[in-house]
Amino acid sequence: MNRNPLYITVAGYTIGLYSLTTYLDYFAVALGTTPFLQSILVSVRNLGGNLLQLLWGALSDKRGRKKFLLYGFSVYGITTFSFAFISSPVTLIVIVIVQSLIGSMIIPVWNALLGDYSIKKTRGSFIGEITAIGTIAAVFALLIAGYFSEFIEDELRQYIVPFMMATFCFLVAALASQRITEQVKPVTSGITLRETVLKDTRFKKFLWINGTYRGVMALAWPLFAFVTVRVVDASKFEMSIIWAVHMFISALSQKYGGTVIDRIGRRKSLFLFHFPLFMITFLYAVADNWLYLVAASFFGGFSVGAGTVAVNSYILDCAHEEKRASYTALNNLVFGIISFCSSLASGAVADYLTGVIGLVATLHIMLYAITVLRIGCAFLYLKTEETLEMN
Repeated sequence: MNRNPLYITVAGYTIGLYSLTTYLDYFAVALGTTPFLQSILVSVRNLGGNLLQLLWGALSDKRGRKKFLLYGFSVYGITTFSFAFISSPVTLIVIVIVQSLIGSMIIPVWNALLGDYSIKKTRGSFIGEITAIGTIAAVFALLIAGYFSEFIEDELRQYIVPFMMATFCFLVAALASQRITEQVKPVTSGITLRETVLKDTRFKKFLWINGTYRGVMALAWPLFAFVTVRVVDASKFEMSIIWAVHMFISALSQKYGGTVIDRIGRRKSLFLFHFPLFMITFLYAVADNWLYLVAASFFGGFSVGAGTVAVNSYILDCAHEEKRASYTALNNLVFGIISFCSSLASGAVADYLTGVIGLVATLHIMLYAITVLRIGCAFLYLKTEETLEMN
């Protein structure tokens, strides 16, 4: 079996995604967003990116994977290219909504494709290996983009470099995805998502636990860019280093964490790889130079890398073979709705407090509070039921 198209696709996808998402929030702040506008951007991106996933997942389960990957990557490439011509935060938000709604078809389809290529016993290792390949490629690409952007004097035009890189890589992923061999043929059986999910108590419990924790995580998302741009005043190259550290540690965590996940089980892994995320908000709260954010990226890379593998493995373990994309999409829909509300509420509170006590004090108070919430909510993962039979 030729897996080269799979590797090229994941490399293009990951480089494009990180080149886009690393700089998008910073770009918005440079355009002049307020904390509340920033929360709207984060919120609509999360909600839009998850709102239609159930539809895309169901269609993919019925009609195959490759065509939806082609459409999704192409939409991301075209819309990212348009960022080079934007000068208004409102215009940016509108384009991000379109990008998120249509491009979101990639997420459940890609995860389902990885499920098609793997078996339960070694699923964590396989997903970790594939994901790590893309992340390692993205580390070098992001450092290159950050380095060359420094040669452009105009702050806003510096963002053109990573956005053009993202555009190119999304289009490479679109072409490479069409050479992937589909492992599962589209199905036309009468089994419905209601017949599978509503009878799956393990998955329903996981949905509310994972949704709760992700909602707490999302409270901090509108705040991070303000620490980076307004408090620390990091350069574009320093931003690249911050995220390169995150991605490098994430790649190691994905590759070796996948083996750990298969060895100790999903339940313990979900807790192990989510608990350290409180260190990110704590380090952002105390940061007075960019090296604090590098340290935060270390903890973030460790947790997000293997934590994502653990979550995806858990979902695929629960999912009926004919509904893999739909299960992933349903989880992301719940996550999208909760994170939308969390980010928006966080932005509204931050906007109010900034007017009363100032931006820096607001960031400190809110990030410390979110740190405590992250610690407490991580223990909810210990209430999930194990999906992997341990020897």
